[in-house]
Amino acid sequence: MDSKQRKELYQSLFLHSPMGDKVLEDLTGIFYDKNIFVRGGVEASRQTDFNLGSREVVAFILRQLNQIIEVTEDGTSDPSS
Repeated sequence: MDSKQRKELYQSLFLHSPMGDKVLEDLTGIFYDKNIFVRGGVEASRQTDFNLGSREVVAFILRQLNQIIEVTEDGTSDPSS
């Protein structure tokens, strides 16, 4: 999938679909808006790494949507380039 296709897909799913908004809200609540760091030894470090990885997926989606929104608002840049 190229960046233009990704932009269109994310825009359609997350910005134009009421269900997409609910899915994004759910993902954000589960993986993004939480304390990701775990205190302790090796297992805590592994859990922190896992939490960071999970959070990064949602962060990627949010970055894509922010690029789309910025383009929609000012019309001056193209995030697919």
